[in-house]
Amino acid sequence: MVSCTSMSAFADDTAKDEWKFTLKNAYINRNFENENLKDTGSWSQAASLFYNSRMVDTPLTIADKPLKIGVDASVQYAVRLSSDKHVADTVLPFDRETQSQAPDYLKHGATLKLSYDKTLLSMGELWLDLPVTAVDASRQLLTSYWGTNLKSQLTDQLYAEIGRVEKVSPRNAEDFQKFSFTSNGKTEYSDGLNYIDLRYQVMPSLKAEYYFGNMQDLYNKHYLGLDHSFN
Repeated sequence: MVSCTSMSAFADDTAKDEWKFTLKNAYINRNFENENLKDTGSWSQAASLFYNSRMVDTPLTIADKPLKIGVDASVQYAVRLSSDKHVADTVLPFDRETQSQAPDYLKHGATLKLSYDKTLLSMGELWLDLPVTAVDASRQLLTSYWGTNLKSQLTDQLYAEIGRVEKVSPRNAEDFQKFSFTSNGKTEYSDGLNYIDLRYQVMPSLKAEYYFGNMQDLYNKHYLGLDHSFN
């Protein structure tokens, strides 16, 4: 799993470049009691490489504080080990015209990061752990998003994140594509998601969160959460 960039990650001048290589063997099988439904599933092997760079000072300074820059990147690859059942299993890409499952697939992306003090701007591939845009690790390769977001630790208690996500690369697809929603056999598409996420540390053991997401032409979503830890 790739974690979202934390505020401490770019505020810490001692942070180093991080490389993460993962191997994942996945066998998923669904047997339906309804004889009219074909069983779905596949056996696949994946190899993925993730790179998170440290933030490097640039010559630009504001109020004696440097503007920093960094780059992240990812490459994910999976190959099917089982035979093609000619059924979509939500694991590997499926061509509905030819009714065939892809023998393998490749996902890749990169992110440009700019930071100043306690604010981080990210552009490109995003890993978002939010109510509408979660990173799904339940299948083979990970879901990622494409867009821009801005994170800032406004005070010791208040953290804010705003962003616009234009496309998504689902767990069973290679390319980034528009958001879509299907209901009663009709699919509607959106040009992007605009969102804001606010988190407030009420006390050491209690955190409050408010999230608002506007999926253009599809829906609005409000989310309010409380996170309390017991010692």
